[in-house]
Order: sequence, then structure tokens, then C-alpha cells
Amino acid sequence: PLSVADGTKLGILVNRSAVLCLRGELDEAERMLRETVRLCPNHNALARNLVYVLLRQGRHADAMEVLWNHRH
Repeated sequence: PLSVADGTKLGILVNRSAVLCLRGELDEAERMLRETVRLCPNHNALARNLVYVLLRQGRHADAMEVLWNHRH
């Protein structure tokens, strides 16, 4: 599993998900973010990006669930 200490890999994942989202590849961005959030559940930027993707998809209840599960 990834950890917050593994900054380089996590930074790449955050940036890649942002690029996918900007390109409109929301399904792929969601898939990648869900997997990385599962591997590193305490990384807030990944969870925020997932919430953003879900909101862009109009999936407000799913976005709220992610926010609820990742509150600290």
C-alpha cells in the first residue's frame, strides 16, 4: 500500500487524476482515484479530487459519502 510518506508517487497520481478530469475522462479519473484512495485513505488531495470528479458527474450523494468517510 502507498503511504503519505511516498510523496513522489502520490504527487504523480494527484496530477494524473487532475489531467484526466480536465480532459473530460471522468470515468477513468474516478477509477484511478478510487483505487488510490483505497491504497492511501489518509491522503486528502486524492479524496478531494475524487469528490470533485463525482460532483462533475452529478453524483452528489456519492461525493458526500466520500467526504463523510474521509473526515479527520
